[in-house]
Amino acid sequence: MAKEPRSYFSIKERNEPSLDTWLPSTNFLQIGFRPGYSLQARELIELQSIIQHQISTFAQEIGYLHGSIAKICEINPRYQTFTIDDENSRSAILTINPGHIFMKDSDRMGYFVRYNHSLSSGEAYPQSLTWSVAPDDDQDNQTEVVFIGLQYQEQTVAPEDDPDLYDNAAGFPNFNAPGAVRYRVSIDPDLVVKNVFVQTTPGDIDYSQKINNAVVNDFNGDFAGSNFIPLFYWSYPEGNDIKILHTNKAEYEQQYEEDGETPRLLDGNEVYFKVANPSNISLLESGTGNYEYCT
Repeated sequence: MAKEPRSYFSIKERNEPSLDTWLPSTNFLQIGFRPGYSLQARELIELQSIIQHQISTFAQEIGYLHGSIAKICEINPRYQTFTIDDENSRSAILTINPGHIFMKDSDRMGYFVRYNHSLSSGEAYPQSLTWSVAPDDDQDNQTEVVFIGLQYQEQTVAPEDDPDLYDNAAGFPNFNAPGAVRYRVSIDPDLVVKNVFVQTTPGDIDYSQKINNAVVNDFNGDFAGSNFIPLFYWSYPEGNDIKILHTNKAEYEQQYEEDGETPRLLDGNEVYFKVANPSNISLLESGTGNYEYCT
């Protein structure tokens, strides 16, 4: 049986007053506060979990997965150089702008988190990466795939850690009123490389989909299980091409037929279908134009 998605405070803070006991299977969808009764801290925490679960569920329904770039036109990932160093080694210089990314562990609610790092001018700073993979390094119908992404840390921030969280109703921090703690995700500024064996082999017609499934299912804890957000990948079967891992359906929808002129028959009626791009998207070189649907 699959684990129910829970909040950070239900998993990380088991011995804290902020413990969250809400679960989706309870089907508690609203909280009715009663006049004349004390307001419980747990009730306020559950209220947040109910709303966040609705957002997370809807985001996944429209195609957001762990590592999905929310707006590719905002983050605008690019490579400045891609170099074949030798048979086994590759290197690249990549850039990404500040923007939102969807993150979700298998037993956690999903969140949109913001990558905030850039040069002082606001421009993306170049990041140099190098990796090695043996061309024939396949094991038990698995292929070694190089994922490029970001590490992040989760933490509980209390007013004792950040004085700005003390009650400021009087216009200054009231150190006698510490108030609530906060859940924060801190994303490291630098892209990192991670080699992972994926259950697929060169020539599979659904090769890209199996790579996506490996990230979503995270069987060995290589991705969300180790606080790693994969954004791009490279592998020998796809040649000298860095791919954007997965994106939301809405931003990359296209006509069912490539020419956009031939409708698909549905129950005898001609219907134009919009479907998610079936393959992962190639990372563009700097200065080569916009991604499809970017304006």
